[in-house]
Amino acid sequence: MYLLRKVVDNTYDAFRDLIFRLTTEDPEKAHERFIELSDWASHLKIDKLLFDNGSNYKQNKFDISNAAGFNKNGNIPPQFLRYLGFNRNVIGTVTADPWLGNNDRPRIWRYPKTNSMVNFLGLPGIGAKRVAENYSMYINHGVPTTVSIMSTPGKKRKDELEDIALTVRIMRSLYKVDRFELNISCPNTECGVSREGRQTYRSKLNDMLSAVEEIAFPHQEIYLKISPDLTEEYVDDSLEVIQNHNVKGIVATNTTRDHDKKYINPSPGKGGASGTAVYDKAKKIQDMFDVKSSRKMKIVAVGGIDSAEKARERTSSEKVKEMQIYTGLIFRGPKLLEELRRAA
Repeated sequence: MYLLRKVVDNTYDAFRDLIFRLTTEDPEKAHERFIELSDWASHLKIDKLLFDNGSNYKQNKFDISNAAGFNKNGNIPPQFLRYLGFNRNVIGTVTADPWLGNNDRPRIWRYPKTNSMVNFLGLPGIGAKRVAENYSMYINHGVPTTVSIMSTPGKKRKDELEDIALTVRIMRSLYKVDRFELNISCPNTECGVSREGRQTYRSKLNDMLSAVEEIAFPHQEIYLKISPDLTEEYVDDSLEVIQNHNVKGIVATNTTRDHDKKYINPSPGKGGASGTAVYDKAKKIQDMFDVKSSRKMKIVAVGGIDSAEKARERTSSEKVKEMQIYTGLIFRGPKLLEELRRAA
């Protein structure tokens, strides 16, 4: 069984560059084919045979989950993700209403030389009701599930809060959903509230957290996903607001609006940069929250983690018991998950 996983890993390595060439004009197509593969393998009940391996049974000091955007509409089988090497399944970012996102494709650009990407998707999704229907197909999978949430782009204040509350209400009763991740940091839509003035940021963050808390079940934890582009003042503001809410953890961080030419060249002039391009900024913000937050605050490390060395660096604090990956998996393939699970 584990031999077949090696074959899968080596096959991805052999065909990665060809896959990239075939999807150069529209990299989203590569991920669409991956979702089809996951559904096909699960339907034929060969996912365990192909993807399960010994590292999945190793006790690590940190858990690994996919970052938001990887399983946007909840149509990747959770057990498939578990066999691939994830401890947790993250769905979303989910919005109450369907949303097409930003118009023209391509909306993703790859930079293989630096293991970096830029995405300008703009929170596309099929809406909370259909996401719930997708996810409801999978039962008894045993995989803890986080729902990343934000208001449907274009909503204003009161409607924005009602939108978030509706998403939580729809998703809260789904099997194994034990966490909501409020995504206040999307760089590609107006919902990226870190763009606001500090008072507006504090007010909106407070209201959004209240909307989630009011609807979520008591056992469901609330995490806050933040931007790598925050200043120290915004970090302080975030922590001050959080003190008044039942926030269990910080997800550090989302993608960055900073397109450093060292990693993103040429830049598309829009979108959020991920992978190596965000690593240093993500670590800096993570370290700020680590130093400034209370001992009880949990931190999820995300952004540019594509090796065991980086995994160890980002999980050296006692507060960090979990990491999320996405871009690294695209460039390194499924073998990255085995490497990370053996890193601790």
